[in-house]
Amino acid sequence: MTKRLESAHQAPNGTLDENVASHSAMPASSDSEIKKLDEMELKAAIKSAWKKHERLAKKDMEPLLYWLRAKLGEQNGRTEIHDTVGGFGAWVEDHLYISRRNADQWSDEYGDSRKT
Repeated sequence: MTKRLESAHQAPNGTLDENVASHSAMPASSDSEIKKLDEMELKAAIKSAWKKHERLAKKDMEPLLYWLRAKLGEQNGRTEIHDTVGGFGAWVEDHLYISRRNADQWSDEYGDSRKT
């Protein structure tokens, strides 16, 4: 994030207000306005957009990944495994645009939240 954006969005304690900073770093949708952004502003906008989409995906996918992993784990003990050969990690790598590590982490976090 550029110094200009950082200073504009500092909380009283000196830290960045991520919600305000990330929202403000998002460029308008007009191509001519996006073209005017410098490299640092473009990088900040891309990172902000990615964080937003990652948060939304994580929220939606955590329980789905948790239960898929649980069901595939149950099937690993049976012989009638059809299209689950390779298990959870292999399926994630073949079908999703997130890493296996993220899928496991999101699934673990959902599982941990169910215990509390």
